[in-house]
Amino acid sequence: MVYIYIDECTKRVYIPEMKWKPYYRSLKTKEKDAYALRAKTTRPYIEIHLIPNRKIPREDLMNRLVLASDGNCTKSDVLDHFYSKVFYTENPT
Repeated sequence: MVYIYIDECTKRVYIPEMKWKPYYRSLKTKEKDAYALRAKTTRPYIEIHLIPNRKIPREDLMNRLVLASDGNCTKSDVLDHFYSKVFYTENPT
């Protein structure tokens, strides 16, 4: 179940982060290094650019992040981390 929050003042719809970020943060340092290696990236790149949403990775890296999680995350989880932060509504009800 996904909870959606609507800010009545700004009419923004907020969807909380899904489970990719908590999954990554639950890993120990060596596990993070191994995860990054499996995803063909680096731990600093993930922690500096991806976790705080400074960059949105291309689809091939998103797919590798999913595969590297060994079934702990789905593509939907990863996509939600990068794209479901804030939606603007045209006609809020």
